[in-house]
Amino acid sequence: MEANEKKPIIIHIENEDTWNDLNDTRDAFVHILKNNFNLEVFIYRHDWYFRENLEKLKNFFSRQQVILIIVDQDGECEQQDTVIPFVRENLSMNVPIAVLLNELYEKPFKGEIEKLTYSFYKASEPLINLIKKLTENWILAHNWFDERTERDRTSLMFKLENSYLTNYPENEDDSGDFGTKDHNHMLIAQALRTRLYVGPIVQEEFHNTIPQVASPNFSKVKSSIYEKELEKVKNLSKYKREELWQRMRDTLDGGVSCGKKVKGFAIDPITLEYLITSREGQHYGAGALLFYRIYEIDNLKERYFKGVEADDDVCKARIITGLIFKVSNFNTPILHIAEVTRKHADTEALKRVINFLTEQQMFIPTHSNGQSF
Repeated sequence: MEANEKKPIIIHIENEDTWNDLNDTRDAFVHILKNNFNLEVFIYRHDWYFRENLEKLKNFFSRQQVILIIVDQDGECEQQDTVIPFVRENLSMNVPIAVLLNELYEKPFKGEIEKLTYSFYKASEPLINLIKKLTENWILAHNWFDERTERDRTSLMFKLENSYLTNYPENEDDSGDFGTKDHNHMLIAQALRTRLYVGPIVQEEFHNTIPQVASPNFSKVKSSIYEKELEKVKNLSKYKREELWQRMRDTLDGGVSCGKKVKGFAIDPITLEYLITSREGQHYGAGALLFYRIYEIDNLKERYFKGVEADDDVCKARIITGLIFKVSNFNTPILHIAEVTRKHADTEALKRVINFLTEQQMFIPTHSNGQSF
């Protein structure tokens, strides 16, 4: 997932008892938050994982990027009663906390607006309205020095200290303008003298700091390798292409399991949401599994945004499926688009999918016995 430090963040803490990698309601809601509200969304499967990540979370809160924390109600452990005081004591007194109620529990949580705590039933209209308000009111905290890496930070600190000592050598041994007892006051004083300095500086990529939801077993291939192998597949002779297709077929174990070197794949050309299966017996059912998430997305759009109608037949028809093969002598997995979905796909929709896949550089898309697009 590409991280963007200039986007507001919503943190969602789920109920571990009901955690599921293929949670269509959650995934649809996350899609709406990312694509309709331009938010970053990070998910924890339990409050314990959230609390364990305290030091890294402080970076996001200090930059005022976190605009809302959503907590799933936990009937047994009452994790909302743990999260709220933890956030208030360690992270922020001002970030709203919304508890998603579970109708099965006898004692629903009651929010207190004056304490910035709220309660909602799933992705309800009041919750959507709250997110709209928070998103519209969010202002990006400025980082005038624009540091991006630890190397930049170290270099800046050295320059600030050197600048202070050069310009104010008589203050080298005192405690500084702010009464600081160590030499760090030199950095602070010089930064404030130079320009407004907002910290702390980003030290890690977003995707290395927050546990991700249902991460697939694939990642972006190095650009030079991907482009070389993509061109190789495009320029295969008929004989070599048939040979590649045969090698792909040889990895299939037969039946619905397909084999350990094969994964199921499905993608929606409109939302570009995709699903990769790894469990035995699911590979040919990737399209059906993705359908529920896409229908939930369309349903949310129909309820809260104009110009969208949720139609299950339309959702099913537009999904494109295939199989992912790990082929020897290729660093990049080969994605073979199923002929039945390719032939029924709209030309522009298929083009959009192929462009997306090549931009992601995770798979080389093929069709019709190994032909490249």
